[in-house]
Amino acid sequence: MPELIDIKKYYRFCMGMRKYLRHTISLNESRQIIKRQFKKREELFLRIVEKGVYGNPKSPYLKLLNSAGWEFGDIKSSTKSIGIEHTLEKLVRDGVYVNFEEFKGRKKAVRNEVALDFRESDFDNPFLSRHFDVESGGSGGLGTRTMIDFDFLSYEAAHRALVLDTYGLMDSPSIIWFPILPGSAGTTNILRQVKIGRPCLKWFSQVDKRSIRPPIKDRFGTGFIVFSGGLFGRKIPNPKHVDLKDAHKIAIYISSIMKDRSKCCVWSYVSSAIRICIAAKDKNLDFTGVTFFVSGEPLTKTKSEEIKSSGAVAVPYFAFAEGGIIAHGCANPGETDDMHILRDRVAVISHKIRPRYFHKTVDALLFTSLIPESPKILLNVETGDHGLIDSRECGCRFEGYGFSDHISSIRSFEKATSEGMTLMVSDLIRIVEDVLPAKHGGGSTDYQALEEYDGAGLSFINIAVSPRVGPVDDADLKQTIIQALGKGGGSKRLMARILSDAEAIKIKRMDPIPTMRGKLLPFRNLNG
Repeated sequence: MPELIDIKKYYRFCMGMRKYLRHTISLNESRQIIKRQFKKREELFLRIVEKGVYGNPKSPYLKLLNSAGWEFGDIKSSTKSIGIEHTLEKLVRDGVYVNFEEFKGRKKAVRNEVALDFRESDFDNPFLSRHFDVESGGSGGLGTRTMIDFDFLSYEAAHRALVLDTYGLMDSPSIIWFPILPGSAGTTNILRQVKIGRPCLKWFSQVDKRSIRPPIKDRFGTGFIVFSGGLFGRKIPNPKHVDLKDAHKIAIYISSIMKDRSKCCVWSYVSSAIRICIAAKDKNLDFTGVTFFVSGEPLTKTKSEEIKSSGAVAVPYFAFAEGGIIAHGCANPGETDDMHILRDRVAVISHKIRPRYFHKTVDALLFTSLIPESPKILLNVETGDHGLIDSRECGCRFEGYGFSDHISSIRSFEKATSEGMTLMVSDLIRIVEDVLPAKHGGGSTDYQALEEYDGAGLSFINIAVSPRVGPVDDADLKQTIIQALGKGGGSKRLMARILSDAEAIKIKRMDPIPTMRGKLLPFRNLNG
């Protein structure tokens, strides 16, 4: 009875929205929420493991733990003795972790001579009230839906208040430039702002909903969020489409805000922020006092400098659909993308691996959820990213809230990013090895996907096409790639539309680039 299931979901969504909007949380309440969570960190970790793993016969982690000979009492005694992170490291050494492709259900997990099959839905949190879906901006497995609820968003809103306080921006106007679909970065950022009593002035979207033809239920969800805001006195702006090529319109709007205010916040993808700042410089607009909170792709030194050249500053945050926001930018950063790990809600460790299609050993990041409201139950789950973790004194206000651990230099070894959209490397490989040769001729070694930055720090996916392929129209090649990326609808169509509008897929007539050891890989990241 799919219709009955949808009706129940809509009812939960409406009731959850009603409760969420009725009450805002102050900065002081946000501080208390985080403080309580820190005190219960160990207790909640053990409760999640006991109830969500050992108390759930369907849990994929239970199979891993059983194969490694770990019982709940072992985890409890280890946690009490050496702490959460060191216990997680012991579990990794015994094979209790889930790598990226296993988490996405793309391959079997083999541990201690036992082969295990997982589906992505196996990791769903069974305790959520499940108010609505959230989709990541990715292709392939990354575009699948994750269920979240308003309690989860409320907790993230508390972090939002602390971040704004850290940067002295609690009373500053905010705008966002994110996609419009329910559960997208646009919706969740709008709702976090509303919860702390700081609604956004404008909601700009990179895509027109008519161009991606979202399902009726998604159109209903966005409309209901805006309507509910007005009903409960929490003004939520109607999303307005501003094409990526028209970033100057947002730059002009920001400039108009700054005539009467000394500060302004903009929440967007890194590439979208760069486009706004380039437009501001072209029109001689001074962005001093503008802070861009950015995500979706690495904030490199080049990208940060491009934003700074307009007078603005960029502050990164790291998030993924299955775990929410994991880290917020440090106010006294040691590196361009230096962020504070939100240790109250997540444990992060790393382990060394040598990824496929990668030129070096990396410190792959493993995440474990510590709050019952997490969309997925995560226990040493790899996201396809690597980075550096350290603990240091930075002196910024966010550290004063208890966030002493830092993470930086986050890059992906399983994904490519452009315009805030995440593409699975495996999907790009399928396109260059199978789709393009089948339609346009040549062999699998005549094409190669390359992730590269331009001079402004914008990221592009360049497709190298060997001269051996012969005469092929570039427009036809691009159309084939965009259609392959958007196949399946939903977030895939959204991603393909943004990449197409941004002209982020480019064709290079050249032979594929071999590695230093002469290997010819179907995908290469040339950004370092």
